[in-house]
Amino acid sequence: IDAAVDYLISNAHSSSVGSCAMYVRQALEAGGFSTDGRPASACDYDTYLESRGFHKVSNDNYEPRKGDIVVHEATEGHPYGHIAMYSGTQWISDFVQRDMFGGQSYRDAQNYTIWRQY
Repeated sequence: IDAAVDYLISNAHSSSVGSCAMYVRQALEAGGFSTDGRPASACDYDTYLESRGFHKVSNDNYEPRKGDIVVHEATEGHPYGHIAMYSGTQWISDFVQRDMFGGQSYRDAQNYTIWRQY
């Protein structure tokens, strides 16, 4: 988890470059996680992460932990969804986010899952 988070912190931009899935995938790889068979779209990482041993975390009274991954479903105007990882202090995808949503569209939709590797 530390190596994955370090990768994200070192490579994050100040605003989105439209490559959240690639950055989170590269962070997972930097942390030693094999991403063979990975999906192309961020919104498809929910079923992928589950198939790779990650467990869904309840949104009720959620307290983020370092290494948690949020997957947002596609919304109008954002057909690929969004994905980000928690660094222990902030949510990061291809940029340092102000919260776990990464944009107003996802904040409004509230259609996401949190994943954690135990």
